[in-house]
Amino acid sequence: ITIETANGNYEINDLPGINFMDGFGYTLYMLTTLLLCAVPYLVLSYLLHTNSDNVLIEVLIQIVCACFFPLLLLSALEAQSPVLIWSPVILESIGDRADCWIEFWFTTALLLAVRQLLDSLVLSYLPLQALLSSTLTITVVLVYFRAMGLLAWQASKIFDQEPS
Repeated sequence: ITIETANGNYEINDLPGINFMDGFGYTLYMLTTLLLCAVPYLVLSYLLHTNSDNVLIEVLIQIVCACFFPLLLLSALEAQSPVLIWSPVILESIGDRADCWIEFWFTTALLLAVRQLLDSLVLSYLPLQALLSSTLTITVVLVYFRAMGLLAWQASKIFDQEPS
């Protein structure tokens, strides 16, 4: 939504309106992507038998799915269709902006590992465990989606600079 004007300044374009119902259209994108990410989660959980309460395997499965999620979501948003979940533009951005993708994937792994570590080692001994755990989860999700937004913005800058 940020565009560069003729004099070199950046300005906000197409700000969201006051009709909050417009945002509900993106719910279908999120639901489709989450359902598609549930498939590898279930397959990995079944193959690795996570019913043994192995925290490391559970974190590994979460990291794999959380790293796969932006590929699907950004592809659907780029294609402007919740059904088309594989975009060549997003795949090209992995090669063109590999540093941004690696930084995002590393941040995702770090966020999930720290969240699991804090939840299992620290929060289990504190009073109001449910409140603190949910607050930590919400914080991790907000940072994750902020990092995904920055990733999408960095990936889109490379395509704006290329001549058509």
